[in-house]
Amino acid sequence: MEVFFAFLVKLTIIFLGSGLVLLLALWVSYESSAIARSVLKLEFGNIQEDKLKVLKHEKVSAQSGVYEVLVPGKDIVKLFSSHKGMKIV
Repeated sequence: MEVFFAFLVKLTIIFLGSGLVLLLALWVSYESSAIARSVLKLEFGNIQEDKLKVLKHEKVSAQSGVYEVLVPGKDIVKLFSSHKGMKIV
């Protein structure tokens, strides 16, 4: 009987732990997507997200690429994105 309860406790800990890790991963992904929005707000003022359009994109390597973004009321902006961050070209 003790073996059954020990097995049940182990399974419960595994499922709760994986659920918490999944919740943390979802939160981190949401917060990291907010970084691009905050960079664009600082650079171009308060713009609406649904009006941004990616015109061109090309991969430089597996972790970096160059993007051309059309910002309403502004010119075309070239962004270089890598694992270290984003820069306006």
